[in-house]
Amino acid sequence: FGLAADGAPVVEEAARQLHQSMPMSEYERRVFTKHEGESYVEFYHHFLQFRSPSPLAFRRLIGSGIEYSTESRSCVHVGGEHEVGYRCAIGNQVM
Repeated sequence: FGLAADGAPVVEEAARQLHQSMPMSEYERRVFTKHEGESYVEFYHHFLQFRSPSPLAFRRLIGSGIEYSTESRSCVHVGGEHEVGYRCAIGNQVM
């Protein structure tokens, strides 16, 4: 897409400007810091995923004693006497 005046790709420069101008809560400022080597495009993508109306959700639970902790299906726990054994929570995020 071309290069900005400082030699960075235009898309990267646009993501940097969006990052600098977007309003963030105090919590978001603490949680979202750009890591060394992370592009602004990556950072902005992760931030948008966080603000998405469909956050991480475990669609399927496998194993005994594993259940949802909240109605949003974003948190699971193992309860009761089911402390030993294998369990799996299948989510909707792609890494």
